[in-house]
Amino acid sequence: MLPKKEKVDADFKYKPRWFFITFLIVMLSIQSLHSGYAMGTYNRIGDIISTQFNWTPGQQQTYEGLISALLVLGITFGRLFGAKFINKGRKLCLLTSVFVGFVAIGLMMPLNIYIFLLGRFVYGVSAGLFSAVGPRYVEECSPQQYLSLFFTLYTFGISLNKPFVMMADLLIPSDKSVFPTTNAWRYFILLPAAFGLFCLVGTLFIVRYDTPMYLITQRRYTEAKEAIKHMFEGDPDKIFEYMRKNTSSETDKVSFKSAIIDPRYRRGTLVAMTCALVLFTNGIYPISSYGDRLFKKMFGKDDPTWTSTLTLNTIAIADPTA
Repeated sequence: MLPKKEKVDADFKYKPRWFFITFLIVMLSIQSLHSGYAMGTYNRIGDIISTQFNWTPGQQQTYEGLISALLVLGITFGRLFGAKFINKGRKLCLLTSVFVGFVAIGLMMPLNIYIFLLGRFVYGVSAGLFSAVGPRYVEECSPQQYLSLFFTLYTFGISLNKPFVMMADLLIPSDKSVFPTTNAWRYFILLPAAFGLFCLVGTLFIVRYDTPMYLITQRRYTEAKEAIKHMFEGDPDKIFEYMRKNTSSETDKVSFKSAIIDPRYRRGTLVAMTCALVLFTNGIYPISSYGDRLFKKMFGKDDPTWTSTLTLNTIAIADPTA
């Protein structure tokens, strides 16, 4: 039953519960680690994997190409599927990305190249699903006047996670004589399961609700008011009425054709596509994936590991932060 309407000013402002929004941003920033971690994983464990599979140089080149390509294909598929799947629920999409990530990690554990390749694709799907829902969760749980601040914090949180991934190099032995038998590469792949577990527990027991805006578009008004009480300070009835008047499900249903042609959306689509092209052509992904090998090529056996790691960390922080 729809609550009694109250008059709410167009410039009505309300505040978040700071513990909730801080936890949400931290949790989503940690979970977003999967995409960058996936891009950089093989850079760290490639030599061990190729040794244990006993690849020839030709086989190594072929399989490494497939390992990278299937990951990107999985991210693309997950992102496209996620754009539709979030209409089933932001919380459901977030939890699905976590569970798919667990499956992918399990698939990459056996020493079987075909299962490993499948795991890389599935891991990409998990990262792609999250990339569709993570920013939307921040947007729909943020009061309008705080939106730019919270997005900045979310992006900065992502950038701080990347150096942590690179520091996971400590799991990889420097002694190449142990490469044929070491399980260090498995530990390296298994590490993101901890981040997924943190996101799973946090979503179920602290975040708890879907976003109020999504619940309102689905006419789940009672649940929406409970979510508002959980996430925001102030009169929940007034906040609910403000959201109800200013929330529409229309953008969830925009077709690809409309996004390109419709005057209401095409400018935003053009800006987004331009930014995406800049991101993918600025060299950050090749640097993240193959930076370690570039330093080895440049310095040979004298490769200063900590200097190269520091340089890559600086790039990883500067790119998304900027």
